Amino acid sequence: MDFYLINAIKAIILPPGNVFLLFLASYFLVKYKANIARRFLLASCIFFYLMSMPLVSKTLIRSLEDYPPLTQSQVALKNAQAIVILGGGRSENPEYGTQNPFDVSASTLQRLRYGAFLHSQTGLPILLSGGKIKSKDIPEGKLMAKSLKRDFKITAQWQENRGRNTAENAINSREILTAENIHSIFLVTTAWHMARAVDIFEQQGFKVIPAPTDFKGLQSTRFSFYNFVPSGDAIENNYIALREFIGRAWYFIRY
Repeated sequence: MDFYLINAIKAIILPPGNVFLLFLASYFLVKYKANIARRFLLASCIFFYLMSMPLVSKTLIRSLEDYPPLTQSQVALKNAQAIVILGGGRSENPEYGTQNPFDVSASTLQRLRYGAFLHSQTGLPILLSGGKIKSKDIPEGKLMAKSLKRDFKITAQWQENRGRNTAENAINSREILTAENIHSIFLVTTAWHMARAVDIFEQQGFKVIPAPTDFKGLQSTRFSFYNFVPSGDAIENNYIALREFIGRAWYFIRY
């Protein structure tokens, strides 16, 4: 229920849905309230420009990336017992010639790559966490295990294949790792997602060592002409940032 509710909310208040609603309101108001219609139209144009501006996207994403990258000396000093890698989606990859065309997404692959690096530095066992939304889908944890073995020659110690969101990932991971007397973990996820993930895993009793990857907000936000030129990447990153703000607000209320 949470999954469908939050996706319905996102469709309404995130771009391009919110911009479309403003345009739609302008269209219906133009015959009766022309002044208000013009204001709606102007607001939608301004908002769309802001959402396509690199300066805005870099600022928003940077505000979400609360945890810096781990240094190798920090990795060596941390007293973790396992590495937990969270899934970040799936994609269609029929080019591999397998019966099932789905594989891990680019975001998930980034997380797996860094998790594999941490494993090479520490030798710690890996738990892969990711479930499925549709009953017919292969759990994301299984896709991650396949990629980890195929691409990095590493076998995961455990798979958590039931979690549909970060909260369920944490709850189910606790069940698996508590049975192994593991309470201290490196937690691997995308940098902008890390703060929410840390909070929910700590609620489950874990001592969490944040191991963020795939940073998007490290680029300079200094004055530059290109920071004001609309771009597709900026639209995507602004969408990601606003979606994460909604996710944090929802988790604050829900959990």
